[in-house]
Amino acid sequence: MKCSKSKKELEKILDTILTLLDGAVMRNVIEEPVDAAVSSFSLSVAVSDPIGNKELLAVAGEFVAHVHEYVLPLDRGLDRNQARGRALRMLESSYQGMYVNGYEGALRDVAKYRTAGLRTVFATLAEGIKEDRRQQYVARVFKIHFAELDWYSRRDLTMLILKRWKRLLDPDTAQRPPEELIQACPQLVLSYVASGETLRQMLGTRRRQKRTGTGPEGFESRACREIEQPIQPPLL
Repeated sequence: MKCSKSKKELEKILDTILTLLDGAVMRNVIEEPVDAAVSSFSLSVAVSDPIGNKELLAVAGEFVAHVHEYVLPLDRGLDRNQARGRALRMLESSYQGMYVNGYEGALRDVAKYRTAGLRTVFATLAEGIKEDRRQQYVARVFKIHFAELDWYSRRDLTMLILKRWKRLLDPDTAQRPPEELIQACPQLVLSYVASGETLRQMLGTRRRQKRTGTGPEGFESRACREIEQPIQPPLL
């Protein structure tokens, strides 16, 4: 049986999604708790000199377990092997070392630079945790407010987006039937949110430049032109 939300209901859903994905909201929900956890962390294990593989895994795992427990106090904590495994995966995929990337780079930097190396390791792990939380948060927002809608409501919400953001979409996308873009709808929303966040950052920079008397003229107009590049859906 056909079922669809009213236009007013769909507008409220879209506004809710945009609010939840707002940069300030996400920083408050995702980044700030992790930053607070990092600030409260202190090593409780002895670190030998020099630091080897065993010691690095121990301190990295302890750090990950601490952040997890601080950010999700009601969740079941990570055991030692889980925390170390997660730390190892994040360092292997994301660590940018002085000479070598990945876990091997982290191991070398900590062995050579000691405290400074550990700070870089912890910063990499913190950013990895934030990115994981961002992806989980965004997926949950779209699951609750989009994926769980009936097909007709998802189609009509996609149609609303195509009408509301028509001038921001590339012509091919704007002319496609909403039925063809239902699957791409979350990515269109994320592209719109990202473009607005970038514009706010650029205009914020301009306001700071005005206060200090630096920066080129016409920045706002140029920033708007750069941001208002057509939004395109991902390849389906």
